[in-house]
Amino acid sequence: MSLPEIPEYRVQRTSEPPVIDGRLDDKVWEQAQEIELLETVTGARPAQRTSARLLYDDKCLYLGFHAQDSYIWGTMTGHDDPIYDEEVVEAFIDPTGLLTSYYELEVSPLNTGFDALIINDT
Repeated sequence: MSLPEIPEYRVQRTSEPPVIDGRLDDKVWEQAQEIELLETVTGARPAQRTSARLLYDDKCLYLGFHAQDSYIWGTMTGHDDPIYDEEVVEAFIDPTGLLTSYYELEVSPLNTGFDALIINDT
């Protein structure tokens, strides 16, 4: 089985940070191209749409998600709890493009965060 081609997203630099309030209606977010997220393994569109926008400045990387979900839930509240087993939005950032290591960032509906550096020895 061959994997679908991995899309590339170029993050737009911003001169001012967006408002961080859970909404993506701030003028600054309009600078960022919206990307529709696909199923990781198949590349197919999911049953419920999720899109993301990314920006960066000298201090931060800003990720904004808009996720449609008919049943939002979560139970874990401790930082780095295994929230990947529950409802989350996830970002996998591979700065080298080699697919051997990446940063994993997740946030749950309860605003619980999980972050990790994954290194896959090949």
